[in-house]
Amino acid sequence: MLYVCILTGCSSIASRVGSGYQVGQPYGGLDYAVDNADCNVYALLAFPPIIIVTIPLSVADIVTSAALDTALLPFDLILEDNGNNKTSFCRMSWR
Repeated sequence: MLYVCILTGCSSIASRVGSGYQVGQPYGGLDYAVDNADCNVYALLAFPPIIIVTIPLSVADIVTSAALDTALLPFDLILEDNGNNKTSFCRMSWR
């Protein structure tokens, strides 16, 4: 359980640091976590048993990102939106 807690909630932090960081965008980490949850479909197609790990981690990441984004909401409302929108780390497309 501790391992799951360590690995989750990082979407809120990852969306605020690094290249393409987004600051001042309320619930940007939650949006980033939901976008990255789409990678579960690609993982299912590539190696079906991995879905046993990826689904619970994605759900935990979405929940903890929502909680952390709620805690950071006052800062996001105070800071000006920089116009960046961090894209998902899953770069595959269906086309």
